[in-house]
Amino acid sequence: ISSTEEFPASSSNTPEKMAASVAERPSLLARLRANDPTLAKLSLGGKCFRDKDIKKIMEMMSGNSSVEEIDLENNEISAEGAICISRVINSLAHLQKLILLENSIGALGVEALAAALAANKTLTYLSLSWNNIGASAARPLARMLMVNTSLKQLRLEHCGLGDEGVRELATALFSNKTVSTLYLGDNAVGPEGARALASVLRINKAITELSLNNNRIGDEGGRAIAAALPPNHSLTILYLYNNSISLDALRSMTTSFLHNTSLTTLYMSPVADASIAQTLEQWLVRNRLSPRAPITAAPSRST
Repeated sequence: ISSTEEFPASSSNTPEKMAASVAERPSLLARLRANDPTLAKLSLGGKCFRDKDIKKIMEMMSGNSSVEEIDLENNEISAEGAICISRVINSLAHLQKLILLENSIGALGVEALAAALAANKTLTYLSLSWNNIGASAARPLARMLMVNTSLKQLRLEHCGLGDEGVRELATALFSNKTVSTLYLGDNAVGPEGARALASVLRINKAITELSLNNNRIGDEGGRAIAAALPPNHSLTILYLYNNSISLDALRSMTTSFLHNTSLTTLYMSPVADASIAQTLEQWLVRNRLSPRAPITAAPSRST
C-alpha cells in the first residue's frame, strides 16, 4: 500500500502560506524523516514552494528509500533549489520520476542536475519543460545522456533550446541506448535541428516516441525527418504538428513514410489534400496490423 503527500494548489495558497505550511506541517516532514515506507509520491505542484522550502524538504529526504515520484511542477524553484535536489537525488534509492515543469531552474540548475544524474541508476522520467534553460544547458544534458543508463523519458518542451541545443542533444543520442521518449516541442527548432535529429533516427534503436510539435522545421526539416524513417524500425509515435510544412513537401514526405514499417501514430497539422490524408491513414493502419510494429495508443497530455 502506498500513499501520496499532497499540497492542493489553489488561489488561496500563496507562497508565503505554503512556505509556512512546509515547516509547520509535521506529517510531511515526519514521514520524510522516518522514511515512511507507504509514502511513494510527493505531489507538491502549484506555485507553492521556493528554494528555501525545497532545501528543507531535501534535507528531510536524504537517504529516503520509499519515495518513487517527486512532482514539483509550477513552483518558484531557481538554480539554488535545483542544486539542493541534485545533492540528494542519488541518495533516493527508489526515485523513478522527477517533475520540475514550469520553474526557473536555468542553465546552472540543469548543470547541477545533469552532473548528479550521470551516475544515477534509478530515475527513468525527467521533465524540465517550461524552464527557460537555453541552448547552453543542452551541453551538460548531453554529457549526462552519454553515460546515464536508466533515463527513459525526457521532456524538454519550451526550454529555449533552438537548433544549437538540439544539435548538442543529438550528439549524445547517437550512443544513448535507453531514452525512448523525447519531447522537444516549442523550442524554435529549425531545419538544422531537424537534420541533426534525422541523423540520429537513422542509427538510434531506442527512441520510440519523438515530439517536435510547434517548431519551425519547415519543408527542409520535414523532408529530412521523413527520409530517416525507412531505415528506422523503432519509432512508433511522431509529433510534427504546427511546423509550417507545405503540401508539396508533405507529398514527398509521404513517399518516404510509406517505406517505414514501425510508425503507428503520426500527429500533423490538418492535411488539406484528401488523397494524401487517406494514403497516410492507410499506411499507419498497415503498420498497426503488422506483427513487427507494436500498436501504441496515443498518449494523453502529461507533465
